[in-house]
Amino acid sequence: MLSTSDKHVKLNRIEDSQYLRCMEELKDKEWVPYLEKSGFPCAAPNVLPVVLEAERQAYCRNLLLAATNLTAGASVTEHIEEFRADTSKRERGVLARYVIDFGHITRLDVRTINVSLVNTSIYPVGVILDKQVMEPGPLCVEPRKIPTISPFSETKIALTLFFGDTGNVTNGANQLEFFLDIHKGPRILVEVRCFVATPALTPCETVLDFGDMLLGRVKNLPLHFYNKEDIPCTWRMTLIEPKQKPGAKKETDTANPVNPPLVVASRRQFKVHKERGTLPPQCGMSIMVSFMSFILGPAKPNYAYATPQTRKSNTWY
Repeated sequence: MLSTSDKHVKLNRIEDSQYLRCMEELKDKEWVPYLEKSGFPCAAPNVLPVVLEAERQAYCRNLLLAATNLTAGASVTEHIEEFRADTSKRERGVLARYVIDFGHITRLDVRTINVSLVNTSIYPVGVILDKQVMEPGPLCVEPRKIPTISPFSETKIALTLFFGDTGNVTNGANQLEFFLDIHKGPRILVEVRCFVATPALTPCETVLDFGDMLLGRVKNLPLHFYNKEDIPCTWRMTLIEPKQKPGAKKETDTANPVNPPLVVASRRQFKVHKERGTLPPQCGMSIMVSFMSFILGPAKPNYAYATPQTRKSNTWY
């Protein structure tokens, strides 16, 4: 069986109809755990005995139905077909099916989790990794050669998920599958799910117009952004303002030479009150922008906001 202590992912087992039927039958009768009947001198694993027994009986029933081609009902037949592999090369039965959900993941982000493989039998188990995850791709499993697992022991494997700029996936829900082959036994199907998204900010204004202002006055205007994606967006604001536009008149041209002004024309006229941060998904924010006129004539700087994947420019004047 598979388990993980990583709180950022969800690992669930898909319960098939045979397994659920065995669980119900075991609740209604007295039974002795297989570990006790076998007389194996080993401590029981950290798994409920009823879970182990239901898993053992369900797999035996599936093997029997598949081998003798019994038709015990449509649900059982459909279940056997569903839990077989999709291709003709994969004809062995599947012991269990697990789903590992990474949740939302950003392109160029690398996510790694540790998964424990627990041997719940009285015999050593050898596990062979599916060849398709050994090839270059978004999913990598380490180690490539899994050591033999002793009875009622466990070993850990690392699953790494990475999507590049031109990966073979699209934004939105994605699904990958691979098998863990038990030597001379059934297979465990692992389904990896994730939602690939690209963080982005959507501005409400492309131009901030402060209008006509008197020299030395200050005016504040809000700049609104929205994060319409399903993941947080880390952003940074950069102001690109020339010290003085060609042909503009400095305020020293009209000021009294006896009492020169305290401020000079080289000071920035625009100020952004917040230059960086992280906007949660499906949320909006307002950034206050201040303008104080130090130069006679028009002022038209550019500002650029950048996220890990994008960079855009707009204008204030």
